[in-house]
Amino acid sequence: MSDDEYLADTTRSATLADVGAPGYLAATIVDTDGSTHYTLARIDAMGDHATRFDATAAYVAHEQLEPLPLETVRRITIAARQQLTERPKP
Repeated sequence: MSDDEYLADTTRSATLADVGAPGYLAATIVDTDGSTHYTLARIDAMGDHATRFDATAAYVAHEQLEPLPLETVRRITIAARQQLTERPKP
C-alpha cells in the first residue's frame, strides 16, 4: 500500500508547537478502508513522496520507546472527542 492511499484528517489532527514540538503534528491518518491510524508527523514532510507512512510498522521496537507525554495524550483525546461530537446528524 502506498502513501497515496492514506489521507490526513486535519479536523482530527493538532499541531504540537505549544507543547514543545514545533514543526510536528499529532496526525490522524485515514486509510482507504476507513481505518484510522494515529502518528507523529513532521509537518514539512507531509505530502513529500520521499517520506513514507507504513501503518504495519506500529509494533516494531522503535515505535514502542516510551509513553506519550500527558499533554499529547490530552490533545489527542480532545481531538477524538470533538470529531465524535461534531459529526453532522443524518
